[in-house]
Order: sequence, then C-alpha cells, then structure tokens
Amino acid sequence: MNLDARAYRTFQALILGGLGIYLLSLVGDGRILLYINQRFTPLAAGAAIGFLFLAQAVLKARPAAPGRESSASVEGNEYSSTALWLLALPLLVGLLVPQRALGATAASLRGVRAGLELNLDAGKAALAVPPRERNVMEWMQALAAAPDPASLHGEPVDITGFVVRTPGMSENRLVVTRFSVTCCVADAAAIGLETVWDGANLPPENSWVRVRGILRVSDADGRRVGLVLAEALDRVPAPEQPYLFP
Repeated sequence: MNLDARAYRTFQALILGGLGIYLLSLVGDGRILLYINQRFTPLAAGAAIGFLFLAQAVLKARPAAPGRESSASVEGNEYSSTALWLLALPLLVGLLVPQRALGATAASLRGVRAGLELNLDAGKAALAVPPRERNVMEWMQALAAAPDPASLHGEPVDITGFVVRTPGMSENRLVVTRFSVTCCVADAAAIGLETVWDGANLPPENSWVRVRGILRVSDADGRRVGLVLAEALDRVPAPEQPYLFP
C-alpha cells in the first residue's frame, strides 16, 4: 500500500509521538525497569522527549497538499507504508504484549549462578549491610569479598526470591532466585542461594517466597557458595520490582 506524501508524514508523526508517549508512560510508572537497569532511566526519558520533538518536526515538514513534496519517493509522489509498519512495530509490541518479568523458565534456560566474580567495591558495600537486610545479590557479593568466609557461617538470612529447582535436586532443596540486570533484560543473569527446607509443602517453581534461616558457607568449583538452612519459609506476592541492579 502506498500513501501520498502528506499522509505518509502524518502517520510517521503519529507513530513517533506514540513512541514518545509510550516511553514516557513506562518511565512514569516504573515499568521501564522491567526492561533496563535503573541508571538508564534518564536516557529512556530523553529518548521519549526526542521522539516527541521529532514528531512535531515531521508534522511541520508536511506538504500543504498531497504531491507538493519534492523529495524522492517510491512511486512519484507516493510512499510505501512498509517503512511505517517497521517504525510502528516496537510500539505495537509494547502495547499488545503484556510486560512480564523473567521467571523460573528463563532461569532454567540460562542457568542459575551460585557465585559471583569478586568485585571489591560491591563486596565491601555488601559486607557493610546488616545480614538480615542483605538481598540475594548482596549475599553473593559478600561471599565473594569476605576475607574469611567462615566469618559468615551462622549469620542470619532473610531473603526473598522465586523458586527454581534444578534436575537431580533433592526434595527438600530449592534455589531462591533473583535476576540481576546490569544493562537490560537481554543480559539478565539468574543468581540464587540454594536452600534446605525440611518443613512441609515445598512451594512450586516460580512462586515467590521469603526465607529466613542461617547461612552455611562451602566451596564449589573454587568458588565460595552459600547454603541457607531455612527455619521459616513463606509464600509472598511478587515484588513490584522483581529485578536487582548491581
């Protein structure tokens, strides 16, 4: 389908404006954090404003009547709508596909990390956090950075994450898992603490749980890993922000 120059520019401006408004709505209500690390939020807001300015510029550049634009077109003074569909594709996907956080299926496909590479700054910051306030990522950073891993033995743990079970795992074990997003969900890494729960009613995969217990530290493949001996395990709603940002 071909459009005259004025109609083409009009639809182009509407799509650009729609992209800008959609991005602003994601930033405004926090849904943008389901896609990118929080430090890139200002860039997303800037891109949204840029789309709105482009939309305004395209509207002003429209010819006053069909056929008055002198630039090249596909057939005389007509433009193919294919480029418009490609431009509209991200907006259509965003509007039609529900925003959904990564869960146990993605974690199983990508693999759950039981340890993190040593980052001294992050490790020192994690060690400064009171044990009961550390999240899954901070525990793993603390394990990597602690000069004496035995110093973490017996520390109280209070973490929240979704349940992942790996093949061959015994019936009383699960991995309390979160996704760590460094840049965007494309590079999201599943990280988790293996947990022993001897109580009844082990929760199903992908359910969110709060686990309280104590930590036991061991070595696996040259890395320090933590095992949580759970004293209490409760199902909880998924948090508004399911990802952790290093």
